[in-house]
Amino acid sequence: MAQPPPAVIHLGAQPRKLSGLCPIQISQFASLSVAVLSALFAAVLLHAEDADKGAPTNTPPAEAAGPVKTDQKLQAIPGWQSIRFDKLPAPEKKPKWFSYRFDPSKEKFLVYVPKTYRAGQPCGILGWINAEDSLEAPKKFEPLFDEFRLIVVAAGGCGNTQWLERRVGLLVSAALEISKTIPIDPKRRILSGISGGGKAAALGGFVHPEFWSGIISWCGGNYYEDYPVAKQPDLVRFGINHYNSNAVTDANVDEARKNVRFVLLTGPQDFNLDESHDLETALKQDGMSVLLVE
Repeated sequence: MAQPPPAVIHLGAQPRKLSGLCPIQISQFASLSVAVLSALFAAVLLHAEDADKGAPTNTPPAEAAGPVKTDQKLQAIPGWQSIRFDKLPAPEKKPKWFSYRFDPSKEKFLVYVPKTYRAGQPCGILGWINAEDSLEAPKKFEPLFDEFRLIVVAAGGCGNTQWLERRVGLLVSAALEISKTIPIDPKRRILSGISGGGKAAALGGFVHPEFWSGIISWCGGNYYEDYPVAKQPDLVRFGINHYNSNAVTDANVDEARKNVRFVLLTGPQDFNLDESHDLETALKQDGMSVLLVE
């Protein structure tokens, strides 16, 4: 088993175009090294054995992923697929304020099956939350998804103007439905997103700590309590429970400490830079597993 990561990773000479001005677009990450992200994913997936990382080296590679396939049902073949599910099930355990009443006929998803997938071999899964309602996912990182044998799923209509219950819950339901076709390792379920999507992903780690084992927040995270502003000690930043005191329960927090690894990505042009540092401090002081990448 790998050793825990340092509390902070500085990219140094690595390209630093981690963000930009709002609205943040996935294309602005074009110069970010896949090698750096590979180390990042290794950190968030520490509780998976090395054997779970990818396909055996003596297994012939699958065909290269082509254009997005528009089949209506998920196919267990490598590549990107734009699909609708027949069902969107609710998990056995869910927050009281999540209803999970989604209409599958009205929801569309983008799914990537890695080239390293082999029939019967469990995959990890990464749920991606966009800041806008467009149906997008970070396709640049296909080599990373292949390396770690990660299925990727994104849902349409899950931007910053949507309810958090929808933005998180749709991806939980999608992951459960995908597992009916492709086996998913429950210890390798990651929720990630950019800007407001990163904040929603962090919320997912707190309200569904039994489901998501890793949270990767790009240019924006979240915390369940109000937390101090380091540069302005007389101020606090609002946490999730500031608006609803029962949104994240004590049981949720205890389970998040045990099961969830939080990762924050930021950079010098990110207007959430100071907030990311404050979040890292709050999470660390609370006994959470946290890694800051700057």
